[in-house]
Order: sequence, then C-alpha cells, then structure tokens
Amino acid sequence: MRNCTLDRLHEVIQLAMGWTNSHLHEFTLYGIRYRDPLLLEECEFIDSTRTYLVDIVPQSGAKFQFDYTYDFGDNWEHVVEFERCVAAEEGVRYPRCLGGENACLPEDVGGTPGFAEHRKIMSNPRGRRYAEYVEWNGPFDPTAFDLEATNRRIHRGLPNWRRELM
Repeated sequence: MRNCTLDRLHEVIQLAMGWTNSHLHEFTLYGIRYRDPLLLEECEFIDSTRTYLVDIVPQSGAKFQFDYTYDFGDNWEHVVEFERCVAAEEGVRYPRCLGGENACLPEDVGGTPGFAEHRKIMSNPRGRRYAEYVEWNGPFDPTAFDLEATNRRIHRGLPNWRRELM
C-alpha cells in the first residue's frame, strides 16, 4: 500500500489472516495506543482512522516495528515489522500478500490455550469432538496456506460496517 490509515491496515491484516473483523483491535507504537473511536473510548488513544502509515514510518525508511492486538478476549498479539518502502510495480494490484506459511488460527478459538486444544481435536478425525469442531469452523489443516486465496480475500475487502451505522 502506498499509504493508508492504521484502520485500513487492520482490515488488510484481518483479510490476510482470514478473520472477520468481529472483535476490537488496537495498534501500539512507542507506548502510544491507536484505536477506532467508534469502538473504544475508555482510555487515552490516537484515532487509528485518521493516522496514516506515513505518519508513523520513520522518514529515514529504517526498519521498525509496532504491536497489533486483536480480540481482547483471545488477546492475539502480533508484531508488525516494517522492512522498507518499495516502488510499486506497474500492473500489480495492491495491497497484496507476498507469501506466508501455515494456516491462520480460527477466529474465536480461545486464544493460545484454545488453539492448542483445537489443533489436538482436529488432528484426530475419530475423536469424540472432531465432528463438533468441523461443524463449527470447517476442516482445519494447520499446514495449509493459499497465497492466491489470501490475495483474493484482500482484494475483495471487508463489508463496510460503518455505512450501516449511518
């Protein structure tokens, strides 16, 4: 992405992970919280819908990182690493995922402990809870990753839930 808000970056992360934007999120950079004011108001933060990447990327272009937390119940904590700015390639649709490995964790799986249990249950098709988990979230292959499907999700985008509030 040439430039976007942190809120748009959140959406791209959601789409790359295969999640549904069903929970709260925040970015943290140098101890400063960035949140969506329509969703969270109980602490001090900067509006993530009005903060652009150009506002936080070092002007030198040096590598840096910041935190992204999604689903405060499951508490998925991610470190977003900025490596460098690159020139856009003509004819390439952005944003796009360049690569990955393994399947994303299912949404609402219950954090790290819940994911460990989910993997254990899904590894035994003859287990007593396997059918229940497949019905809940479909089959799960922890080693699966499909770059083309990921980019299709990113390009399709998330539904515009803000429009429904108006």
